[in-house]
Amino acid sequence: MPDTADSKAILDSVPCVEFRGVSKSYGSNQVLREFDLTVPAGQRLALIGRSGSGKTTLLRLLMTIERPDAGTINIDGEPLGWRSVDGKIVWREDDALRRVRRKIGMVFQHFNLFPHMTVLNNVIEAPTQVLGLSKREAADRADRLLSLVGMREKAEAWPRQLSGGQQQRVAIARALAMEPRIMLFDEITSALDPELVGEVLRVVRQIARDTGMTMLIVTHEMNFARDVADRVIFMSGGKIVEDGLPETVLGDPRQPETRSFLRSILER
Repeated sequence: MPDTADSKAILDSVPCVEFRGVSKSYGSNQVLREFDLTVPAGQRLALIGRSGSGKTTLLRLLMTIERPDAGTINIDGEPLGWRSVDGKIVWREDDALRRVRRKIGMVFQHFNLFPHMTVLNNVIEAPTQVLGLSKREAADRADRLLSLVGMREKAEAWPRQLSGGQQQRVAIARALAMEPRIMLFDEITSALDPELVGEVLRVVRQIARDTGMTMLIVTHEMNFARDVADRVIFMSGGKIVEDGLPETVLGDPRQPETRSFLRSILER
């Protein structure tokens, strides 16, 4: 049995996230087309592109909210909800899927806090119910994470008493409470008033700076993508059009479609 250091070395030697030939349609609308993507452990990947380009669908597939029509997804080299039977992909709902799925946390556009629970109870609910932590252990973890996102003093508040930015920071703490290996952020500032955007982005920057967590970030905030990501992908029509360092994709893009998209963002 490898020790902890050996286990980490093994994990870091395989892709943290891997899409192989993934396609996904909604009716006649094909959102992803034989999509391939490899994300190394610890990478912070920003996904940019116009609405409908497939960015959010990628995150929903990783969360197993949706299933691919074709292709496979692996997490740390393990199948995410699929196995091969006689050369065919068979989807499964079992303990193996749940174990792999627990490695992934997501923060949504619209917070999705439980309105009937206090801030503290929102954060401790999943660790106690899913991970089996005691309330004391979960509360200690919540206290640390609420401090991280600047919301410790609001632990006994109700979601309705918080601003949008405060609710989003609680949602980030709630996702982190499951200690995921991978964090997904889906346009986490799009539902916020402009004056609240900065407080949420500061929290994500701090998490990116202080942890080695793998992140996939869907965003229209180009300055944020430039600042927090070490890789940027521009998507269009369910495919990767441009892929590279932030300074290249955002500062000197090679593809005309990327340049057109960035101009449209700047003109808003």
